[in-house]
Amino acid sequence: MILFSVHTIAQEERKYIRKGVKEYNENKFEEAELNFRKALDLNSSSFEAGYNTGNALYKQDKPADAADKYMNLLNKDISENRKADLYYNIGNTYLKSKEYQKSIDAYKNALKLRPDDEDARYNLAWALEHLQEQQQNQNQDQQQNQQDEDNDQQEQNREQQADNNQEEENTPMETKSLSREEIERILQALEEKEEQVKEKVDREKAKARSAPNEKDW
Repeated sequence: MILFSVHTIAQEERKYIRKGVKEYNENKFEEAELNFRKALDLNSSSFEAGYNTGNALYKQDKPADAADKYMNLLNKDISENRKADLYYNIGNTYLKSKEYQKSIDAYKNALKLRPDDEDARYNLAWALEHLQEQQQNQNQDQQQNQQDEDNDQQEQNREQQADNNQEEENTPMETKSLSREEIERILQALEEKEEQVKEKVDREKAKARSAPNEKDW
């Protein structure tokens, strides 16, 4: 009975995997994923079911989920060829996410296990090229951001200086407080000055009156 049960489970597992592969080839990736997961429910250690689940997730533009599925399979006791496939696919998921350094590391691991993998070698070169472009763009962005910050700071400094100048213009001059004695001296001086001016005017009037009349001839 036990042997029969195990055999039946294995048959069910294979049925779901075959159905999932058929749907995968028909670009029905969600349906394919569902069947691969059903196979995993029956046999959680199935490499084929796990691997194909990762592929279906990748095709649904879920690279992070696909990478997790591939990573979990690396812990299984599998051949180097299968590990090379996993690292290659992991590299592809990181490539899709534009995590170029991680994809480069994955492709290198794939090539260590399978040095003649031309696809891995090509993708590695492609990732290296795009990593360099990404780093150059990041450096340009940092330089532009720094320049923008410098310009903003200079503008703030100019505005602050203008505000300071305006404040100085609008600030009234301080009036010196005069004592009572100083006020009295100033008033006395003004009275003396006024008296001197009056005396001068009177003298000028006197001169005018004593001057002879000039007749027109």
